[in-house]
Amino acid sequence: VTPIGSTTVSPGDIVSYNVELHNTAADPKSCFASIVVILPDGSEVELETFTGTIPGNTMGDQDFSITIPFDTAPGEYQLAGRVEVSGVSYDEDIVSGTVE
Repeated sequence: VTPIGSTTVSPGDIVSYNVELHNTAADPKSCFASIVVILPDGSEVELETFTGTIPGNTMGDQDFSITIPFDTAPGEYQLAGRVEVSGVSYDEDIVSGTVE
């Protein structure tokens, strides 16, 4: 997960980010991937999901945008890419951001 633009935002702002998914193995891998926001209290909200098979030795990427809800409380938030493969979950590229 890579932010596109500022990581300090206000309610109503649009936040854009890029997600890359890599399969470095030679064989295709079935996976469940998601983008998760980790709230200041530690709870999580799933934003985007993907279920599918990634061919071996490939990489794909996609840009996404979300609008910060107007009722979002100020604080420090985290955006994480999460991938589950063969029952094992990996959190990758955790990015911190601030809502003012």
